[in-house]
Amino acid sequence: MDFNEVVKARRSIRKYDADNRISEEWYYDLDMKQVLHSAGYYGCRYQRDSEGRTLETAYLDKDGNLTK
Repeated sequence: MDFNEVVKARRSIRKYDADNRISEEWYYDLDMKQVLHSAGYYGCRYQRDSEGRTLETAYLDKDGNLTK
C-alpha cells in the first residue's frame, strides 16, 4: 500500500464544542479501528481562546491520555 492509499484509508471522527469548533479528533481505518497517525498519536484535543484560535493541541494515545 502506498502513501496515498494509506491516507485514503484513514478517517477521522471529530467532536465539536458548543461553538461548533473541533474540540477532539480521532483517527480510524475503514473498519473503524483506531489507527496511529504518522506523527505517533491516535487523536488530538484542542484548547481554544474565546476568539476560537487554537491555544494548545494535546496529542493523545489510544486511551485518550497525553502522549509523551
